[in-house]
Amino acid sequence: MFKEFAIDPGLMAEWDSFKELRDKFGIFQGRFIADFPHRDWKKAVAKLLEERSHGSHPIRNSATILEWLKSSDGKRDLRLMRKARPYDKGKPWLRNAENQSHTFDGLLTGDETTSKNAIRWSETLCLSEHPEFEVNTQPLIRRTSDNLLEVIQPLLRVSTKILWVDRYLYPDGRKLETVIDCLSWLRESSSVQSLEIHLGLERDAELNKEAQQNNYRRWLDGLIPENLQISLHWWSQSEAENIHPRFVLTDVGGLHFDYGTDPGLGTTIVHLMKRPLWENALRRYQEQTTDLSFRGMVML
Repeated sequence: MFKEFAIDPGLMAEWDSFKELRDKFGIFQGRFIADFPHRDWKKAVAKLLEERSHGSHPIRNSATILEWLKSSDGKRDLRLMRKARPYDKGKPWLRNAENQSHTFDGLLTGDETTSKNAIRWSETLCLSEHPEFEVNTQPLIRRTSDNLLEVIQPLLRVSTKILWVDRYLYPDGRKLETVIDCLSWLRESSSVQSLEIHLGLERDAELNKEAQQNNYRRWLDGLIPENLQISLHWWSQSEAENIHPRFVLTDVGGLHFDYGTDPGLGTTIVHLMKRPLWENALRRYQEQTTDLSFRGMVML
């Protein structure tokens, strides 16, 4: 679903390789650049540009590369996956990357390397068709909590807000297993600030809201990470739209599940949503929408 690549800073400090790579990373492409060394990868690229600017062959369009290094919102860069990994500053970048190659989905470099998952730039005619670089954005997975959590985690790692949309997500241990697993992971690994659970509610079932609220509190008591706000939102379908699709939407991207987000028998296809579809789904689950009928919200 998502892949993380270690990219030699030297490749991004050369115009020909930079222009090939620059648009191939981000949520909607299903690829992330490893921030390796941690929090210093961009600095490494900028340092190489500065050093080469004083040489006899300065880098073409270096100002364009430097502008690309800036985060689009000034804070988070959604093209990068920030994970702390060991890094020996006394060794070259490639030696460090080879030592950590098992933690990356691929390693891009122009130099000779012993890494089995490396993509040698000099040997690559069409990067998008390289088997190590291809991303399956519609994987068929078994509906186990481990598999579901594995495809959701990378999206949550770069998000601050989650909308968990599943009209059949009843408050019991099995149905909530993936949610509970995500809450456990969020305790240690994320800056997510809010989780909205969006549920279905039939027109004659208003009394079920209080019962669901109490049951959710019972199941999630003691599991909610500090500083994470959780709210329940109820919807019923309108004449124009139903609430059957199941999503994990965030402020930066989304996943669409053919079957439930809970563990179960068989398999499900998980779709990495394209930007227009994600934007439309995110808009639909706001109180002011006209697509669905909003039936109420409570905080847990």
